[in-house]
Amino acid sequence: MKKQRTIRTKVGRDILFLFVIYLVFCFSSAFGYSKNTHYKITLRAVEKSLLDEAVKQIGFMDGAKQEIEGSFETESIEDWIKYGSNWEDTVGVRFNLLGSFNEDGIYYCHYYNPITDSGFTDSDGNIKGQSLIERANNDQDESQMINDKNEWSYQMVKKLYYAALTGDSSKYYSWRMRDHGSMTTFSGKENMNKIERDQFFAWTFQALGHILHLVQDASVPAHTRNDAHMHIPYTGGILQDTEPYEDWTEIQAESGGDEFNAILNGNGSDPWTYWKESDIKVPDVFIDTGYLENGQTTPRAGLNQGIAEYSHSNFLSKDTIFNNDYPETINTLHDLDSVGMAQYGDVIFKDYRHFDNGKVHSFFYVKNDTAQIDHFALCGIAWHIKQMEFWGSQHVNTVGISYSVDDPLVNKDYATKLIPRAVGYSAGLLDYFFRGKLHVKRIMPSTEEEIDDPFHQYDTGNDIDKIAVHLQNNSRIGEDIKPIGAGILTLSISYTDASDTVVYRSGGSVNVSGIPALGGGSYFAALFTLEEPIEVENIKDRKYYSRDSKDGIY
Repeated sequence: MKKQRTIRTKVGRDILFLFVIYLVFCFSSAFGYSKNTHYKITLRAVEKSLLDEAVKQIGFMDGAKQEIEGSFETESIEDWIKYGSNWEDTVGVRFNLLGSFNEDGIYYCHYYNPITDSGFTDSDGNIKGQSLIERANNDQDESQMINDKNEWSYQMVKKLYYAALTGDSSKYYSWRMRDHGSMTTFSGKENMNKIERDQFFAWTFQALGHILHLVQDASVPAHTRNDAHMHIPYTGGILQDTEPYEDWTEIQAESGGDEFNAILNGNGSDPWTYWKESDIKVPDVFIDTGYLENGQTTPRAGLNQGIAEYSHSNFLSKDTIFNNDYPETINTLHDLDSVGMAQYGDVIFKDYRHFDNGKVHSFFYVKNDTAQIDHFALCGIAWHIKQMEFWGSQHVNTVGISYSVDDPLVNKDYATKLIPRAVGYSAGLLDYFFRGKLHVKRIMPSTEEEIDDPFHQYDTGNDIDKIAVHLQNNSRIGEDIKPIGAGILTLSISYTDASDTVVYRSGGSVNVSGIPALGGGSYFAALFTLEEPIEVENIKDRKYYSRDSKDGIY
């Protein structure tokens, strides 16, 4: 997927265009969507996901609006996720990660080509930096955190969440988190207090925002079609190569109008669930299901593909107009073997644009029937072009069709298809992460065995040294309960002591071979032994309960 070389030529005056092409240098991002675009996609994904319900299950009774004190400020859960979705871009600027513009710099880490499974590749075929899938999986070492690894990787999300839930951050001797303008360090320990656990909860949600950012960037055609639009430093400042689609979405997101809000809720914005039909690991499957790698020659328009596959094979970017394998070349896609108007048929059509000065002008567009995009590319006919061939002085008359994606109707049609997918795939990833739900049928403290007698008086009034529980699986994808296989079940305990201080304790762990589904007569019985007994007289308003999304409080 090499970029074609551009050759400057002299063009004669006897030329007719149905649109005007112009070149300007203007400010753009080295990344994908702008800050405001990521914010709005992320917020809508949170609203469409099950996150609000899921965090209530772990004690955040205000749901996604619950405020959590992090290492440098207090934000709501949804705002921590939004912050992470923006910080994924900003962290490279603040910390010059991996040299930023160097071969392995973070500025190259937001690209992914689903055909080659690689990140950005230059015209000589050299891969620069990690792909966005590689960045999402660039986990920290098992023993210590180091700077050239990603502390916001998907694997780190799980480690941060485990530490927050259990109060045990001893996984690393020192956690080194580039979470704002300076590095935050935290010495790993067992039995963290509430403030420390909240800090890890804040990092968990921030890290989720980073992963959502990468998924969202995979919906940008330039980022999946190897079309660089980077800052270009020079002695007088910085020139920037703008991408029209990203510019249009930034303007619309900043305006906050009804049009963009309607796009956010468009077709494809519901949580994406096709991950359950694939053996590819998360988060990779949200980006690439392997469809385009398996000898397939026809692009898909449906949801049964990764978001990078969809944006790569059904859309164009400024510098990849019909010069990739997908979408097919215009002559193949629409059988345009002539430039005569009679040959256009229903493929090229005329539409009208209204300008701020009140004028209305007509333009011609080419369609993409596969992806059902009317304004697929702005097109025009040029003839009697006197072109100076670069290898000699001979003038030749040429006839051809020119195309551009630098058009508001084109960008709107692209956004109408791509933005809802970015929302839906992001919401689906949140649902996947919080998919595990356990229904606790009974909690029995201060018992010496795994009691099966449902009439057992389980609150003995003694100090609590053991806790028995009966569990059923209520991890649902839609109406279906997703099986829970073998693993380790860890009990986390919180209570308010006599001095009104919230105390967190680890209740130990047990091995699990499987947990029966809710609705049946079977359950998993587990007995947890506490390292130190909890004095009952030091517990204020003792209650034992569980929360379940379907059946309420027990």
